[in-house]
Amino acid sequence: MSDAVNWIQPLFPEDEIPVILSAVIRSLENLKKTKPRELETSLNRRLRISLLRDHWLKDSPVEVDREKVLDDLTTGKESRLDISFTFSTLTLKPWPYFAIEAKRLRVSFKGKTYSQSSQYVDHHQGMMCFIDGRYSKGLRSAAMLGYVYDGDIAKARDDISGRIRKNHAKLKCKDSCGLRLSKISVQGIHETIHDLHGGDFTLFHILAAV
Repeated sequence: MSDAVNWIQPLFPEDEIPVILSAVIRSLENLKKTKPRELETSLNRRLRISLLRDHWLKDSPVEVDREKVLDDLTTGKESRLDISFTFSTLTLKPWPYFAIEAKRLRVSFKGKTYSQSSQYVDHHQGMMCFIDGRYSKGLRSAAMLGYVYDGDIAKARDDISGRIRKNHAKLKCKDSCGLRLSKISVQGIHETIHDLHGGDFTLFHILAAV
């Protein structure tokens, strides 16, 4: 068997994705910022701790990591996943993973609230991490997590949808509708579909008031 075949990324099992998203939503219920402008890395750390305690995830073959390093074997460049869920296949490697990129939304500073929807949608460290291939090679889906600092999830969702519609071509969206309710069997999840890697790539979107 050739080296090229050995390095084909197996697809993450689709039936594990609702389990993961449900666990994330449960873990977000009691997650609150400790400072008005707390960095998302700090929230991610506490979210991972909560996920490690989740009883459903404990019974699944999925390992939760934070700041996982991805080395591109072609370019030599390094990327870091905010939160990742690696599925153990026991023997077949590399093990597939499901990635989540987290961003702050609607952060207040000196009496003014900043939507930060650009950082979430079209900044190179937001959704574009998946669109340009840094975090999405060998994947068919991933997720974005928006920490909504002022608690106005409806406004945050509108801000993101508007930004997606404005940048739908750059984001390689299958349509220009912005966020839409996901077909996945988890309440409160939205999604966008993108034309990547010669097929559909689904980004699930989770917004949480912190």
